[in-house]
Amino acid sequence: MGLALMAQAGIAIGLAMMAKASLPHTGRAILNTIIATTVIYEIFGSVATRYALLKDKNI
Repeated sequence: MGLALMAQAGIAIGLAMMAKASLPHTGRAILNTIIATTVIYEIFGSVATRYALLKDKNI
């Protein structure tokens, strides 16, 4: 199930934007890190979801 949830990124970006607004010194670094990892997860998320569904024999 964990691999199938890899492509969910909206909450992470929203929380990172809130962190940037409320933490003036470290918020920008948090936002940059979250956006970079989100891009990576979005690229590999669909592949991981397909693999998880195939492994569970739902496709």
